[in-house]
Amino acid sequence: VNFEVTSADPILCFGESVVFYNPGNKKDGRALPPSRSDADKALGLPLENDNYNFVSLGFGGSITIELTCEVPDMEGNDLLIVETGFNDVGQPCETYPEKAMVEVSQDGVDFVTLATDLCRDGEVDLAGSGLESAKFVRVTDMSDPAAFDDGSADGYDLDAVLVINNLEKEDLDILLSAEDNFNRVANSGLEISSYPNPVSTYLSVSVNGNGGTYQSNLMSLSGAVIDSRTLDLNPGVNQGIIDMSNVAQGFYILELTDQEGAISSKLRVLKK
Repeated sequence: VNFEVTSADPILCFGESVVFYNPGNKKDGRALPPSRSDADKALGLPLENDNYNFVSLGFGGSITIELTCEVPDMEGNDLLIVETGFNDVGQPCETYPEKAMVEVSQDGVDFVTLATDLCRDGEVDLAGSGLESAKFVRVTDMSDPAAFDDGSADGYDLDAVLVINNLEKEDLDILLSAEDNFNRVANSGLEISSYPNPVSTYLSVSVNGNGGTYQSNLMSLSGAVIDSRTLDLNPGVNQGIIDMSNVAQGFYILELTDQEGAISSKLRVLKK
């Protein structure tokens, strides 16, 4: 499978590097396990799936993240803080009150508070902070351990920090759609994965299933089809390469549909 594409929209801005990570503990006092304390898993786009694609802050813990861009203060909310959807997509704050304080900074030294009790996913606005822009975001767990019965509870679980003031509502809906849930298999007979993602040059794609004929569409975030072709897949694992070297930075969707047009699987791809 070979693709050659040349454009994308819009440009996305998110966490690029971890400046500082100071984890707290679980409710019962134990340290966070390695599977939940990899700070780099808070970088990149929000994934919101049932894998360990997040970092737990632990009660009272915090993380400071540098963004890929300097986000300006624009009309409306500027940043989206995404708490993980791990096993609980759509669960309301009232039943699982993981809360966080959100602060921003231009230099990574002096921070201004935007929110003190953000619960689960939430948007914040730079307006009123006194800052024209921000490059760093600090998220600190503010959860009350007494609100959790399980001793293994570990506070706020951060999936991603995403700049949203340059995104249309439909773009954001695609990124966060729990219904489509891009990183889950929509059809148990077909599974698609890729590496590396984000990608800078060549993206290796693996499709595992029962075989058959499928339509492959590579699309921009706005839904424009960049490449479309028919794939005759063998039972088992099929592998291919997508050439992304000439693609502008941005977000893409690789979608496979069966002969009836039903979506069998979707994959989010980010060109960095």
